[in-house]
Amino acid sequence: MLDSVLPDKHLTEEQQDIFNEILDFCHENLETNTKGLYQLNGDAGTGKSVI
Repeated sequence: MLDSVLPDKHLTEEQQDIFNEILDFCHENLETNTKGLYQLNGDAGTGKSVI
């Protein structure tokens, strides 16, 4: 999924876990037709913008 935006960037294992968690959160909210908010916090340089 990331290849279309950043073709040479690979997520770390931790980033991929969070990415999958966010996707699961979105799918769950779509399936149940509910609104939701996912807040991603982290220190500078940890890859939040890439995720």
